[in-house]
Amino acid sequence: MPTAPVATRIRLLLVEDDAHDVELTRRKLAQQREAAFDITQVPRLADALPIVQRGGIDAVLLDLSLPDASGMAGLRELALAIPLTPIVVLTGNEHWEASLRALRNGAQEYLQKGRHDAQRLAQAICHAIERKRFEARLIERANFDHLTGLPNRPVFLERLEHAIARNRRAGGRIGVMFIDLDGFKQINDSLGHEAGDQALGLVAQQLRRAVRESEMVARFGGDEFTVLLDPVSHEDAAALVARRLLSAFEEPMPVDATHIRLSLSIGIALFPQHADNAEELLRFADAAMYRAKSTGRSSYTVHA
Repeated sequence: MPTAPVATRIRLLLVEDDAHDVELTRRKLAQQREAAFDITQVPRLADALPIVQRGGIDAVLLDLSLPDASGMAGLRELALAIPLTPIVVLTGNEHWEASLRALRNGAQEYLQKGRHDAQRLAQAICHAIERKRFEARLIERANFDHLTGLPNRPVFLERLEHAIARNRRAGGRIGVMFIDLDGFKQINDSLGHEAGDQALGLVAQQLRRAVRESEMVARFGGDEFTVLLDPVSHEDAAALVARRLLSAFEEPMPVDATHIRLSLSIGIALFPQHADNAEELLRFADAAMYRAKSTGRSSYTVHA
């Protein structure tokens, strides 16, 4: 006798203030064999946000008429706060335009109360989860370098622009580090491009381990990397990070059945001390890196 398939367990947050609708939704989802729903229910949007942001929720089933939020404003607020969690809207609004507006404001599915059965409700939730997972994979491919797993150049530039704007308002400081690998061409020439790719992956791991969580490392292109120090208190603090990065590459790295020694040349520029916009900040950090490279391997220079 064939074994019955194990039901998929889905952790669902139900944001609904009507006790009758809450009970009806619970009964419908309890009928499903393909999925087992662990339901947490809250009556207000303010109650939902901290629960989802703590993690452990697979999907949100949201009523658009809540005591503290009504219509698209509440949906939009929730979608912006939890961009990785799918939202299914369950509402009494029958207008076609309302469903389109809901999708434009962050919902993955839209259902009308009283117009769906138990299977349709469960499918809508499961489909929303799969759509969000696919969307996350597309975003990851677009935003992260496939070889190193680091944020790519466009993501770094966007993050840098936001950091400058925020620190300009707050009167804070940030730093940009431009990093180039010393002698990387020789690795490709002597060991081949596969070994070179392996070396870049190891470099990315070393850089991430050597910086704090708040310090963003990105692959800028080729064998060039960038680090965003946000915030940074002063020039000496940025120099301390540079020395930490240099020391992380003192030991040889295992590449293609051998060990190679890689080193870095690092240039540093600070906002607003050296530049007040992203383009100049990067240009000054790049120029400082070339000055560091001209002095020898494994060194850093701060823009003067």
